[in-house]
Amino acid sequence: MQGIVSEIELHTLRGRLIAGVPQQAQRGDLALILPAGVLRHDDGGVLKAPERAVQHAIPLVLQTFLERRAASQGVRQCRDHGLRRPRRHRHCATVWRTPTVAAVLAIVRQPAYAGPFAYGKTQRQVPPGGGRPQQRRPPVSQWQVIGHDRDPASMTWETFARMQASGDDNYATYEHNKRRGIPRQGAALLQGLG
Repeated sequence: MQGIVSEIELHTLRGRLIAGVPQQAQRGDLALILPAGVLRHDDGGVLKAPERAVQHAIPLVLQTFLERRAASQGVRQCRDHGLRRPRRHRHCATVWRTPTVAAVLAIVRQPAYAGPFAYGKTQRQVPPGGGRPQQRRPPVSQWQVIGHDRDPASMTWETFARMQASGDDNYATYEHNKRRGIPRQGAALLQGLG
């Protein structure tokens, strides 16, 4: 009986802690992990990294994505010019890596570069029929907390929103939006040939 009571108590405490996180985020008391190019000061404030190479690299990746409108094109341009991209190591050191599409998309999707504090950018969703929960990125309008103008920005919020729309438009989900991408399944004349 003693083990059951403690399991229930632990479950209740965990539930209360999890329920308090959005309120902490709303007040601005929640300290999330920051991306490369952004540092947390000792007093809790956020500032841009003092390294000139990082200050140059992040806006360059963002500008390239805006011009080319595709992460793969940004990766190609960076590789053609021998550029590397900064990444935050788990021990707060900045390391330089060869850019990949996933790395460029991580920079483009990071709202910290537009200045706001954002919480609730991902949600866990259990697939139909059970299975392992998967993380998905809801649209910006469904994020739980967005605190504008809290941190120094490398771009405006409007530019960030335009980049998100461009990235979403590039994603080939024909079944959902019926306008871009290739229809991959269905009753077609030449389906499966080739």
